[in-house]
Amino acid sequence: MSITAAYLTVIIIWSTTPLAIQWSSAGVGYEFGVALRMVIGLSVLLLIVKLWRQPLPWDKHNLQIYLSGGLPLFIAMSMVYWSAQFIPSGWISVIFGLTPLFTSLFASLILGEKSFTTGKTIGMLLGLAGLAIVFQESLSFEQAAWWGVAGVSISSLVHSLSTVLIKKLNPTIPAIS
Repeated sequence: MSITAAYLTVIIIWSTTPLAIQWSSAGVGYEFGVALRMVIGLSVLLLIVKLWRQPLPWDKHNLQIYLSGGLPLFIAMSMVYWSAQFIPSGWISVIFGLTPLFTSLFASLILGEKSFTTGKTIGMLLGLAGLAIVFQESLSFEQAAWWGVAGVSISSLVHSLSTVLIKKLNPTIPAIS
């Protein structure tokens, strides 16, 4: 796959995900939506692993990696699905803009990485300023919307922590496993 095709695929997937979350939860509740998404995702992954004949090791180290990725993913997705009841899908995308900031913070604290260089710090501050501008008009929104904002923020935090913990575990298996 070319870099352009991969880039466009990522944009399409991630720009439509919040809307798909709201649609999949409509009428059946967020619990069903997130459970269905996790089951479909796991089924597709296991099918790809089988078709590509990738190893799926079950030793202690790899189980830690699976747990560090799977459990936080389920928690983060559950928080997003729950939050989608209270805020528009566009807000979910915008709030998830906090992910690089949280990931850099955890990488600095847990891995000792120098995540906060001058350029990166300026970039993160610009991102936060952008979020503030987006929400400036809405800073007096209803209590329920605050729950949604908090839920997506927690989701972003959990996702970021999971990413850093997986890196700390230093996986040696292919990403598709």
